[in-house]
Amino acid sequence: MAGAQALREAADRVIVSRIEPIAREVRGRWKHLFTNNGLTFKADGSITRVRDAEELEWDTLSGGERTWARIITHLLVMATTTSLPFAWFDEPLEHLDPQYRHAVAATLATATRGGSPRQLLVTTYEHAIARQLAESTDDAQIIAIRESGV
Repeated sequence: MAGAQALREAADRVIVSRIEPIAREVRGRWKHLFTNNGLTFKADGSITRVRDAEELEWDTLSGGERTWARIITHLLVMATTTSLPFAWFDEPLEHLDPQYRHAVAATLATATRGGSPRQLLVTTYEHAIARQLAESTDDAQIIAIRESGV
């Protein structure tokens, strides 16, 4: 009993001293991105969407909304918790509808503007959107495109 209580108290101290400051920073950055519209990052770490004054839980979000929320959250947590110089996303546009494919691609193309990470590597078979973003975004550069079967 005393051992379990000591573990709970130690866990609470870690949460208050380490996790809460990170969560606060991520929530602040998330709110800056979405203001009061769209996706909401709550204090407990859950993500919801407010639509027509109704709060929709995570499992009611579309696949595109969930993918975009995961990528943004990953980038925000990385920016607030580490000084790693790069992140790598493998096929983040896979199975997204055109609206979210473009939103996710644009988010990734501009993710390095804040300085962390300094470089973002994205692998994709979405040639058209990769070219479009490289042409329209100063921060994006295509290193190599290889046609399938080559």
